[in-house]
Amino acid sequence: MKVLFSSWLNEVTDNRGKPQDDWADSPAVKLPESFDDRRDMTAFIGWGGVVILKEPYDIVELAYNYSKSLQASSCAKCFPCRVGTKVMEDVLYKIVSGQGAESDLARLDELCESISKNSKCGIGQAGLCRIWNFWR
Repeated sequence: MKVLFSSWLNEVTDNRGKPQDDWADSPAVKLPESFDDRRDMTAFIGWGGVVILKEPYDIVELAYNYSKSLQASSCAKCFPCRVGTKVMEDVLYKIVSGQGAESDLARLDELCESISKNSKCGIGQAGLCRIWNFWR
């Protein structure tokens, strides 16, 4: 599959700045081209990493939507994941809403470090933080 950019299953494909005809394939990425007949897919984020299929895309909105799904999936057995992922969701919402500040990026960095080190499950240990750290 040809993508603009991906960091999927530890394989990085970067076609940014290249004409689309010259894009390299990303064999690890196996995604549909659309969700349904009304919505074209431009980007995807999941346990395997992040995939940007084409422009335009909004990486912060993508991270915000992913943080909502992580928060909903948290087993809630440990404080760092249960509360930390909610705080991350709230900070990303603030940024997506146009109310973000430079200090929010530092807050997200701190949250990622704390959540990753102190969570008991894979959602908290990897989750959004692995992807956030890649984009920072």
